[in-house]
Amino acid sequence: MTYLPDGGLLVRGGRVVDPHNDVDRLADLYLSGGTVAAVLVPGTPVPARHDVVDAAGCVVAPGFVDLHSHAMDLESARLQALDGVTTALELESGAVGVDAVYRRVDDEGRPINYGFSACWALARMAVLDGRDGPGHFDDFALAQQLPHWRRPAGAGDRARIVAALEAELDAGALGLGILLGYAPATAPEEYLALGATAAAAGVPTFTHARHMTAGPDDNAVGAVEEVVRVAGTTGAHMHLCHLNSTSGRLIDKTAELISSARDQRLPVSTEAYPYGGGSTIVGAPFLAPERLASLGIEVGDIQLAESGEPIASEDALRTLRADSPGALIVFHFLRETSAADRRLLFRALTLPDVVIASDAMPLRHSGRPGSPGRAHPRGVGSFAKVFRLLVRETGTWSLTEAVRRCTTLPAALLAASVPAMARKGHLSPGADADVVVLDPDTVTDRATYAEALPSAGIRHVIVNGTPVVAGGELLPDAAPGRAVRR
Repeated sequence: MTYLPDGGLLVRGGRVVDPHNDVDRLADLYLSGGTVAAVLVPGTPVPARHDVVDAAGCVVAPGFVDLHSHAMDLESARLQALDGVTTALELESGAVGVDAVYRRVDDEGRPINYGFSACWALARMAVLDGRDGPGHFDDFALAQQLPHWRRPAGAGDRARIVAALEAELDAGALGLGILLGYAPATAPEEYLALGATAAAAGVPTFTHARHMTAGPDDNAVGAVEEVVRVAGTTGAHMHLCHLNSTSGRLIDKTAELISSARDQRLPVSTEAYPYGGGSTIVGAPFLAPERLASLGIEVGDIQLAESGEPIASEDALRTLRADSPGALIVFHFLRETSAADRRLLFRALTLPDVVIASDAMPLRHSGRPGSPGRAHPRGVGSFAKVFRLLVRETGTWSLTEAVRRCTTLPAALLAASVPAMARKGHLSPGADADVVVLDPDTVTDRATYAEALPSAGIRHVIVNGTPVVAGGELLPDAAPGRAVRR
């Protein structure tokens, strides 16, 4: 008989879904000391002194693991907790001065777990422009007007960039975050060197591909081919970020490239989020007015994240890019109301073993009293939307497959290089007690492009054994989140 310590937390009477252990049955879950103690037959006696979470009628699963979040502030973390996320990692962009960044977040406290890769773009800014100090995505956005970081680097500068990233890995960074699409003039040799660096360190890379347009010489297909080529050449695990927005209407072609690479057992993985709109900084090279047609959008498809107002003209876009290149925008590359575009979005989402990752962006506030803030809804509702859209409404996935995509696969992707992640994404005895309890009949996203409204139907969220959401309501003083480091 399994020993169950006093004072635990009993998650009682739910349908436990744990793809890692091939579990899908009614069961009780006993948590103690921040870990899973046991999955029990319903009604199994437990110590007299314990707390109870009533999960009757609900699904009990490992908490969702988001590999791609730029929204690392406290307010955004709370909204992600209400979407069932228990671990949010900033891996595409990452951070420099990671030790200082971790300490800062540790001091502030978070309801969910957090972590960072090493930021190639900020390392470039340090070497080529002399930028100093720690930082992550917000700092990257603020530094867009630095004059040199996007240019090709010579051999000596490339060596200094690599050395800076190696130091970040030694300090605990989870991999290399490579925003290649924001400095597309970077020499292919530099990108190859990044792959070799990651392979030598035994860590993954997380790439925003060099191009996401459909131009003759700068197209998304060639950019994905480059990611695959570096994986084959260096042996590094190359993770392609946001397949859906990177590829747009070329998704069929890029999906075939990813499938072919995986069939050849190359170390390539990818992710997607369930929306047809993207979000980034307005100064991104691919948003230059002359490139919009090759991206498949018009200037009116771009709106300011803070106000929701569409950009009025190409001249207005040029002015904004010159004056405020770090301003956050939303752009609509696929129309979810279009059957053809919806098919492309589903193609990206349902490619075998594609991970669900939100690409969450920081909140912006309009200044209206009581406003919940604005951000792309993917950062607030991606995981609930998966269960609404892909499970309940279309039957595209089983509940088990949705859980696998939202937690089992992303945790496993990092488990070999980050020992802490081997304890996440499953409910084995000794696993971290990160748990989501959701109502499969009502779980839904509520966030829109106008308001960052929290998801509904996420009944309970437990992080390291401590409830952070109870009865669908955030517990604002709960801050059990821990740093995830190598």
